[in-house]
Amino acid sequence: MRHNSYTSHPACPIEIVFDLIGGKWKSAIIYNLINGTKRYSWLQKNIPGITPRMLTRQLKDLHTNGLIIKKVYATVPPTVEYSLSEYGKEFIPLFQLMHNLGITFMKNNDI
Repeated sequence: MRHNSYTSHPACPIEIVFDLIGGKWKSAIIYNLINGTKRYSWLQKNIPGITPRMLTRQLKDLHTNGLIIKKVYATVPPTVEYSLSEYGKEFIPLFQLMHNLGITFMKNNDI
């Protein structure tokens, strides 16, 4: 697992979680992996607006931090699949709660 400056500067635990899953793309990737393993091309098609470079960068970051598993198959061209790691699966209740809060907000604000 990657450690930013957390070892030399204690940070708020919530700040660490936001660093791990925060931002537009990491959250979208994790949300799409909740229902199972996905290929790179599937993620690119199902996350509107993400560029191939950004998808690659965010997947690498999530993998480095231990939230996702990357499995490469020895085919030509190589087949690559991504899934949540056991650690990544610990975030599922958080995403379910955020999903429910978003639905409630949308209903209450006629969105």
